[in-house]
Amino acid sequence: MKNRDLSIIIVDDLQFSRIVVKTALKKAGYDGVRLADSATQALGMLLEQPADVVLADWMMPEMDGFELCRRLKQDERARDIPILFISALQNVQDRVRGFEVGGVDFISKPFQEEEVLARVRTHMELRNMQLNLEKMVAKRTAELAESEARYRSLVENALIGVFNSTLDGRFTFVNDAMAKMFDFGSPELMIDQGSLKRWRDPGDRAIMLAELQKHGRVTNFEAETLTHTDRKIDVLFSAKQIGNDIFGMVMDITRRKRIEKELQKSYDLLKHLLSSIPVTERGQIFEFDKFDTICL
Repeated sequence: MKNRDLSIIIVDDLQFSRIVVKTALKKAGYDGVRLADSATQALGMLLEQPADVVLADWMMPEMDGFELCRRLKQDERARDIPILFISALQNVQDRVRGFEVGGVDFISKPFQEEEVLARVRTHMELRNMQLNLEKMVAKRTAELAESEARYRSLVENALIGVFNSTLDGRFTFVNDAMAKMFDFGSPELMIDQGSLKRWRDPGDRAIMLAELQKHGRVTNFEAETLTHTDRKIDVLFSAKQIGNDIFGMVMDITRRKRIEKELQKSYDLLKHLLSSIPVTERGQIFEFDKFDTICL
């Protein structure tokens, strides 16, 4: 930010002091300097159009610099503006009071131009750093919110079941696909019932928990489960334990398991039929040992 782009308000009931400070700032290239001859006038100016920094005299009639600072810090439009007090008084207690109401620095009268410029420059740079940091935080927060929304949308609309549960079997989250897989009308209904009733064999759950405690995760774990309507389904799931929570994904493999069983029956039947044929009549292509190896 260039000097001419910065806004500075000088508040002093003495015209001479205002002009001296303004002249010094103008010489240094600060073009956006505004003057106020009272704290009341400065308060109105700052609430209407906030400045980048305020140089305020300490002792002024009606409202002093401390009260001006206190009121500015109470208004969200101006609470972050750095306020530098200018005063001929050197009382330590008054300086402490100035910091307590929100002032950031003191410049003693009579002052040197170099000191005023150095302090203004320092607090302007600090202010710019603060603003840039706030922008970065706001940008990062927006990115995280967008990423979270995108992730939640993917989870909620996934074709596989996604769940979070506690180690004692209480669901904290299930997506729509999970609820539908287990014949629930909504995720909320499934969450209310918990996960314990879904296991057809509690022993499978014990094995799964033992694997989690040993390795922190389970992968491609197969189990028979029961839906809300007592329909048996075979599932394949992977899960990870983080603290006392389990995060996992579930896939319905009932159809695959049925096909596997049918293929196994067919294979067993062929194996039985081939075993009843004399070896000398099978021929080289249908030699049992080779067929057995191929099928397996």
